[in-house]
Amino acid sequence: KVSCISKHNFGYLLNIPDVFEYKTDNEINHKITCKLLNKDGIDVKLDGRLIKYKGQMVENKPHGKGLILLDKIIYTCDWVDGKLNNPVLIDYINGDKYNGDINNFCKNGVGEMQYSNGNFYKGDWKHDKHHGKGLMNYSNGDVYEGDWGGCDTTLSKGVWKYANGDVYEGCFKN
Repeated sequence: KVSCISKHNFGYLLNIPDVFEYKTDNEINHKITCKLLNKDGIDVKLDGRLIKYKGQMVENKPHGKGLILLDKIIYTCDWVDGKLNNPVLIDYINGDKYNGDINNFCKNGVGEMQYSNGNFYKGDWKHDKHHGKGLMNYSNGDVYEGDWGGCDTTLSKGVWKYANGDVYEGCFKN
C-alpha cells in the first residue's frame, strides 16, 4: 500500500491517496485515511484526528507554501516534495503565536513565542516546552534569561531582572 503520511526528519511526508494501518515503535496501532480534495488540498485523518492541508501541490504532494489545520491550530510552512520545512509559523486559537522549528507537530529546536497574555519567549524548545537556553520577557516588565529545565515554569540557573530594578542571579526552583 502507498503511505499517505510518514515521519521524515522535521515533519511528515504526504503521498496521496490510500487508507492503511501501521504500528509505532511502542506497538500502538494507528489508522490513516487520506483524501485528495483537489490540486490545492488534502484531508488526512490520523486516528480520527482530522489534518487539513491547503496550499500549493506538485504531483499530488505539498510543494511550496501551505497551511495545515490540526486540532484548531494553524501551521504555516514551506514544503518541498511533500516534506515540511522549518521554520513554521503556528497560530493558536487563544491568540498565542509561535515562529520556529517543530518536529512531529511539537515545538522542538529554536523558536520564539508571543503569548496572548503579553509574555514573550525566545530560545530553545523540546517536546513543546521551554528547554535549554532562553529569554522570557514577562508582561509585568520582569525578564528572565538563563536555563530552562524542560517545563514552561521550571527555571534552572539564570538572571531574573525585576521590573522595579532588582536583579537576582543564581539558581531557581519552582
